[in-house]
Amino acid sequence: MSWMVAIAHSHHGCKRYRKRFQSSDRPTVCTQFFFKRENVGERTFFPAKRNATFLPQRGVPPCPSYIKWCHLIYEGQGFETFGAKRWLSAEDFLRYVGLRDGRCAPPELRPLEPNEAYLRFKDCYGIELSRQQERAAQVVDGAALLVAVPGSGKTTVLVARLGYLALERGIAPESIVCITHTKAAAEEMRARFSRRFGRPDVAGRITFCTMDLEYLPKLISENYAEVYPSLSANDERYPSPDELLSRVYLGNYEFEGDTRSDTEGSDFIKQCLLDDDERTLYLEAWGGSNTVARALMSIEEEHKDSADWDAIRKSVSEKAILISFGDQDTTYEDYIAKQWPDLKHMYCVTAAYGYGMQNVAPLDVQDTFRPAWLKENIKFDHGAFLEAYPLIGDGIHYEGEIETSQFGDLEVVKNSWLSYVGIDYQQYDFISEGDAPCFMYLIPVGLRGIENSTYGSWSGRMDDKGAIPEYDVTRGMVTDGYSAHRWLKAYQNDFAARADWCVKAYDECNHQPVVDVETADFEAQAGTTVELKGKAYDPDGDQITSNWFVYGEASEYDGESAATMDVWEHDALETSFTIPADAKKGDVFNLVLEVTDDGEPALTRYAQVIVTVNKEAEPVEETAWQ
Repeated sequence: MSWMVAIAHSHHGCKRYRKRFQSSDRPTVCTQFFFKRENVGERTFFPAKRNATFLPQRGVPPCPSYIKWCHLIYEGQGFETFGAKRWLSAEDFLRYVGLRDGRCAPPELRPLEPNEAYLRFKDCYGIELSRQQERAAQVVDGAALLVAVPGSGKTTVLVARLGYLALERGIAPESIVCITHTKAAAEEMRARFSRRFGRPDVAGRITFCTMDLEYLPKLISENYAEVYPSLSANDERYPSPDELLSRVYLGNYEFEGDTRSDTEGSDFIKQCLLDDDERTLYLEAWGGSNTVARALMSIEEEHKDSADWDAIRKSVSEKAILISFGDQDTTYEDYIAKQWPDLKHMYCVTAAYGYGMQNVAPLDVQDTFRPAWLKENIKFDHGAFLEAYPLIGDGIHYEGEIETSQFGDLEVVKNSWLSYVGIDYQQYDFISEGDAPCFMYLIPVGLRGIENSTYGSWSGRMDDKGAIPEYDVTRGMVTDGYSAHRWLKAYQNDFAARADWCVKAYDECNHQPVVDVETADFEAQAGTTVELKGKAYDPDGDQITSNWFVYGEASEYDGESAATMDVWEHDALETSFTIPADAKKGDVFNLVLEVTDDGEPALTRYAQVIVTVNKEAEPVEETAWQ
């Protein structure tokens, strides 16, 4: 019997490894390993055969790995949770879980001591549970963790345990709280208890409630509503609280990748995909694309046998653009990509705006992720909406969040998985906005990354292989995140300006300059010159400075002038660019006009020009000299 361990940066990597191994002929006892984190920055396979050799992922050198927490899931034989008080090396981990000569036995499930109270309860109510389920149902003191797949009897076990506590062990029903996902699920639990035990009176005394699914509606109706008058006075495009609330729906969230049934969220997406609005519909998938997949499944199920099916699928595919933060479930690969191959899918640079920005951002912008700047410009004295903006150790406690992720408590942070970035966190440090780069594509700043993700945007540059690395001039190194980080100073200043809008009148605030170009796309012959005509003004009457530059990393040209090509005048709104004479047909030059005002904070907007070579330069005739 062979045994496989996959160690990755995250559960996304583990899912990919699991799928790869499950699709092979290699038998596996352990079907999944989910590691909270890895102490070393490379992914590594650890297949344990008879000699327990360590085989790296193709192209990645072997490296030591350290493990503290994971689930060991044994095929058909339950699971156990691995936890340690310190990081263990790979060798110590294998020794800990009992690897002997390539063999690792599943955990031994020792029977509980005879429990007469549970046996009476079981006989009285005809309870039929498996051995593992019975172990959970008769726990009275302390914590009991169950990890199970859909359809395995979780609700049955919970109802049995509630009955055992209230009807056999004398626990006051008023002291029992049962928390589930939705109001409907909570009511279903109450109804199942009543039916199973015939005691609606007891069910009525137990508290059945939901997790804090009202967080977002409350944030909108209270915090956002308080600052909305001032915010909208500075920019009338902000939607009203009522309009935002009308668009809040729960999607498919029962478990990762859930597409079993239609939900309010999937129905709303379906409605938007099929309506007569001709605008592009951007579908943001920050926690997996399963709700989008469910909407598309419903459209397919309803229309695939109709005469209009081809037209409907074409219309939906042309209307929608899916923007996701990695693949946090497998529904894109398993369904959307296969059944909707023409639906455009874009990723964002996942290193753009995440954990550890205090250390990984360009040097000239790192201070904007530290306490002094965040307290002055964002968190305090900017209204109720910004008071809710989470920072390290800010004292905010989130209902329904696990205790080890309550980062409003500084001590929790210092003892959590967050410590892997090697930062000595201080109170009011930046945490992360995680998947925000998905949305940053859509902020209309003048960059054209939403049109073509290789052009560049505040979300960075992506191609089919992932983030496109660029050279960080402030740190002297190439990083995956710099295509987004190069714009971070402008982004952070923009954030600070909007924070001011929440509490200040229009004439007390700064607003972004307006930038445009006469012609945004050129096709021209190599060796010729194109005239760049920019236009800009500032709505507050501030002085503006302009800067034209060739975005070399985002251009497609590898001729002799690649390192030196430039515009004629950087600081003029109107200038010119001469295409290198050795440019080939199809080469592309990416030119950016960057305009910044002198307000406080200084705000920046852009225009972007794409020059495509449609003809190579004419050969130069040689001159014969006498």
